[in-house]
Amino acid sequence: MLAAKRLSTTQRQFEEIIDENEEVIQKLLVFFKWKSLLKHHEVPIKEIQDKLCSLTTYQLNQREVLQENDPFLSFIQNVLQVKTPNANLKVGSIQWFSQWDFPDVTMLQETNKFTCYMDPNEIETKLTEISAKIENELHEQCQDLLSTPLKLGQTTFDSNQMLQLLTLIDALKNMETQQSTYKF
Repeated sequence: MLAAKRLSTTQRQFEEIIDENEEVIQKLLVFFKWKSLLKHHEVPIKEIQDKLCSLTTYQLNQREVLQENDPFLSFIQNVLQVKTPNANLKVGSIQWFSQWDFPDVTMLQETNKFTCYMDPNEIETKLTEISAKIENELHEQCQDLLSTPLKLGQTTFDSNQMLQLLTLIDALKNMETQQSTYKF
């Protein structure tokens, strides 16, 4: 009976806190809208993520990744990590709040920062712009990779020599070695 009374008191206090902080609920509802909006743009976002992965793979001189230079891209990545509650739950209930999971709660401060991109045409334009930037950076990285010599021990290889060496290794990997094995 005491536990039920404490639980009832805790629930009442929680509901009072919720009533006093309507802006938090509004910010959380904005995340629902963002999740829905980003779901409609999964393909371009996946392409951007793949390009970012390639970009970090080809980085030679540790330049800053575009994600750090484009706050909207960071925001999208963070929104995708937010776990939202079931849409069937009553908004503002304890169960509804308990199902939110933010990697970083400071994201709540950023909800209004990017509302200008919530229009479907605006987000599409912005995603196209980000994709083009990453593509350009990826092209520059590939050019750097091709023009940067690779030094192995005392020998330096340019990109053509490296390609020839890798081709030779690939050709030799299936050939039998000259070494013979003896059975005793």
